[in-house]
Amino acid sequence: MLAAQRALADAVRQLAGDGLPPDAPIGLVQRWAGIPLNGCGGGYGCFNVLTAGPASGEGGGTRPVDLAAVPHGSTFVMATELTPRGPRTRTLLTYGQSANPASPHYTDQTRLFARKAWVTERFTEAEIDSAPHLRVTTLVR
Repeated sequence: MLAAQRALADAVRQLAGDGLPPDAPIGLVQRWAGIPLNGCGGGYGCFNVLTAGPASGEGGGTRPVDLAAVPHGSTFVMATELTPRGPRTRTLLTYGQSANPASPHYTDQTRLFARKAWVTERFTEAEIDSAPHLRVTTLVR
């Protein structure tokens, strides 16, 4: 019992040191560029392993000043179902597609992740041809 009380007291002290109340929701504690993230550290048995601090992603790039705020976990997530009509796949880049905070792709997929949404991948010719921003480049030798 004493170990549990000590662990709780340590957790409350750590939150207070970060300026957070003991009942802070996970989205207040784990963020990327200000966007709340769900998930938890691998030691807690979560399916979605993710560790980030309140200020993760604020400075942009992949080298934050505070190394304790370096996010890690499920950076790339993919779920695929093999069907008779071909694979059905959804993917997600937890921290966005770009390391440049000025890019519109810096938090594009992070926002999807926060809403528990996915990117649907295209495999068949018809699916690829239906892509709204499809651009084809032909390389000639």
